[in-house]
Amino acid sequence: MSKSNENTGPAAFPGSDGKESSTDILDAQTRSVLAMIERDPFLNLDMTPKEMRQAFDRFYDQIGYPALPVAQVSNFPIPGPAGPIAARAYTPQADAGRALPVMVFFHGGGMMMGSLDAYDGLCRRLAHNSGCIIVSASYRLAPENKFPAAVEDALAAVQWTHDNAETLGGDAARLVVGGESGGGYLAAAVTQILRDKGDDYIAFQLLINPAIGTRGGSASMEKYARGFFFEPEMLDWFYTQYLNDMEQLRDPRVSPILADRFEGLPPAFIIVAGVDILRNDIELYSRLLAEAGVPVKTSTYEGTIHGFTVMGGLIDAGVRAVDECAETLRDSLNP
Repeated sequence: MSKSNENTGPAAFPGSDGKESSTDILDAQTRSVLAMIERDPFLNLDMTPKEMRQAFDRFYDQIGYPALPVAQVSNFPIPGPAGPIAARAYTPQADAGRALPVMVFFHGGGMMMGSLDAYDGLCRRLAHNSGCIIVSASYRLAPENKFPAAVEDALAAVQWTHDNAETLGGDAARLVVGGESGGGYLAAAVTQILRDKGDDYIAFQLLINPAIGTRGGSASMEKYARGFFFEPEMLDWFYTQYLNDMEQLRDPRVSPILADRFEGLPPAFIIVAGVDILRNDIELYSRLLAEAGVPVKTSTYEGTIHGFTVMGGLIDAGVRAVDECAETLRDSLNP
């Protein structure tokens, strides 16, 4: 693992003359996972949304984390604007009567896929190693539910968790919002919305490979466009499924990187995959936060791909990244 705030990866178009292949810039474990995806792709545009969701869950079930013990796991509904939101709370071992930090976590999956089950191992590991109660919250998926349905559900889940933190055994003053990929986008969007409403109760944000949009000029979007699992055409297709109109990409609730201001947002920890089309935009988002006076730390894991933190059963860098997230949460929320 190497950590950096600079984009040092070489251009990579596998099979092109003079360009480096995945063998040159990816670690062996990540190459193995890419081979699995090539043999049995789960991001297939010929699938129906239901088929894609089933394939997504099957794939991540093969390469997810072994379950770490927690004191309690409970499933419950959260009242949402269009009906109940499925949620699952992971409570770690703690001294009796001691209120714990709480994090609302949103899964990834391009706003179309993903589930509480697919992220179960990751959330258990975060709870076990951070000492935080993790509330994994679902949200309405596209294309059946277009923007802003997912944002509305995410906001409702965070507000409900804040209001009910004590019932969960948590401390509302140490409330975190986090997520991976599309879930990281939702976490970033929710923190901005709450700040704009004057609700400043979020203590911290954890953004893992967040799809926070672009301001253009991203070199990584070109460098890693082919052969590294997550390609620009797939990103564009996800947006066509999620949005009513592509003009909505200009809305900060879709692209948090396009917000008018970044002051007043909670401290952030951001995980970046070194070989990811989103890399440069995520790095820019980190700089925008820092320039606005927001305490932010970014940790880049070279040699691996978008989504690697959910692949911890086969990619050691994913385990290290999730454990770094847990350590950061523990240190930041227990001064």
